Amino acid sequence: MNSGPLVSIGVPVYNDAPWLRNALDHIVNQEYRNLEIIIADDGSTDGSLEICQEYALKDSRIRYYENQHNLGSIENHRFVFQLSSGDFFAWGSGHDYLHLSFVRNTLEVLLNNPSVVMCCTQSVFLDPNGNITRTTKGGLDTRGLPPVERFKTFFNFITTGGTANVFYALYRIDMLAKIDFRKTLGTDVIMLVELSLVGEMYQVDEILYYRLMNHDAREDKLQRWIKTILDPRGLSFAAIMPYYYMDLTYFDVIEESNLSHKEKEDLYNFVCDMMHTTEVVIQKEVMNFVNIIESELVVLEQYPLLKQYRAAQALGVIEKIKVLGFENNEVLKIQTGCLRILRDDKTYLLRNINQTLIPVKNKRFFGKIFDIFR
Repeated sequence: MNSGPLVSIGVPVYNDAPWLRNALDHIVNQEYRNLEIIIADDGSTDGSLEICQEYALKDSRIRYYENQHNLGSIENHRFVFQLSSGDFFAWGSGHDYLHLSFVRNTLEVLLNNPSVVMCCTQSVFLDPNGNITRTTKGGLDTRGLPPVERFKTFFNFITTGGTANVFYALYRIDMLAKIDFRKTLGTDVIMLVELSLVGEMYQVDEILYYRLMNHDAREDKLQRWIKTILDPRGLSFAAIMPYYYMDLTYFDVIEESNLSHKEKEDLYNFVCDMMHTTEVVIQKEVMNFVNIIESELVVLEQYPLLKQYRAAQALGVIEKIKVLGFENNEVLKIQTGCLRILRDDKTYLLRNINQTLIPVKNKRFFGKIFDIFR
């Protein structure tokens, strides 16, 4: 007979056939038994669908769904979560797998610590032969800290050796429901950063999650994420500069929070400082953006309205690039070109000034922005 709170495990599946049986075996055989297991196949073509149906027939706790069309990774993760009805929730995987005591051990932490909203574990990376190639960092613990310090503690953890494996955790479902599913590179990490402002996090000092690197190698990971965040109407700037836009999303999380203005400014400055740990990558993305915009504006020469629209879009991006200190001569040159296309029309920047004025340490920005209007 089942006892204890209901735990929902959502398993988004896509072409995971070589690893799926092992992953599902480690879910259905969890030591904690009061589970509902929600599996959503996202249009697999490799036999995953048949394996899911087989397991659904064998275990009444499994609810199986076949998506009518491919939703993509982010939307399929959202889908299985929205279908959950338990008190606690965890994402499973169609390729990685959980230790049999994963739910029992993480649930014990959440039941004994009401202020903890997420409990993760240590994890390992496995090569195609099942050998451990890396053990992930431990020590994540934000208990007793105020929201700003929880944000900084988690951010420091994830950028100094922690991995996104901590996303595979057990969550309080009512707290997780407060968090957005943002379409950007690093959706999992951004969700956790946002969750850090909602409540406390704790990491069990045991290896209870196993990450298979042979799955990650089947297709370049960055390219898979870029496909997820492509604007269906055309190539978005987020696809051109995925790491830059991932970092910008942290500002959205801060701005949309219930923190005071002083606390927000503290975190804006903190993220600006941390962004420089990825400075080389972002500078490359900025140059790629400049080259693409330059080429697009030439191609659109015969379509003046489209050219003005793209130039206006580019100016909004350029202002944020300057705010965060990633400007260079090429960026300033393309800005001058875009302003010329708009016939030196300043109304675009005036209409969007509230989106570009971010309170950061680099106050030189304010002088620069008002120089534009002189």
